[in-house]
Amino acid sequence: MNMKIIELKDSKIQSDLGIKQAGLNFTKNMRFEKYFQSHKEEFEILGKLIEENPDNMTYRRLMVMSVFSSLEMTASGVIEYVKPYIIPLLLSRLADNEENSDSSEKHDHDIDYSILFTFCAADDTNYRIDDSGLIKIEKLKTSLRDKLLFSIQLLFKIRNQELNPKMMEGWVEFLKAIRIRDRITHPQKLSDLEITKEDYDSVMETNRWFHKCILFENLEE
Repeated sequence: MNMKIIELKDSKIQSDLGIKQAGLNFTKNMRFEKYFQSHKEEFEILGKLIEENPDNMTYRRLMVMSVFSSLEMTASGVIEYVKPYIIPLLLSRLADNEENSDSSEKHDHDIDYSILFTFCAADDTNYRIDDSGLIKIEKLKTSLRDKLLFSIQLLFKIRNQELNPKMMEGWVEFLKAIRIRDRITHPQKLSDLEITKEDYDSVMETNRWFHKCILFENLEE
């Protein structure tokens, strides 16, 4: 029993070191090159078309859709990258609980649940009790807005950044851009497909804001 605890303690030390290093090495991790570059050619083509036809709604609309497709793909890559760092945290918590079971100090299970459900969310997994009284595993339903924020918060966590994306410059534009994306994705009337110059600028600013967050560039400005 004690040996098991010692092994988990060691894994916690290794995990903590890995977590700190993970955030620092994120931009150097070549696995992410495919996420950052996935839409590069598309951006270049659409950017040139918009430059030559600045009032063309179709090109603007295609760029908006391309930006958010790129952001969602990058967020998925971020979440996949962070997942391996979550389980050791949970195991070390369980080991601490076992080791201190006779202690008068109360173990905070809310932290355990938070780590466990973070992993479930990162694995796109939810659950419910079905009509047989059994646990049924289901796919987690998450809005694009929440998925993007979740990926940012995960990276902040592994880099020990105590920052709130909602308090950072660019948050208001992010909310506007999400509404624009939702409007053209689920149009109710013809005018919903229009992308004004202001709309376009909001989306492009959100693209910069998101990558600024996940690359940890001047986050406190």
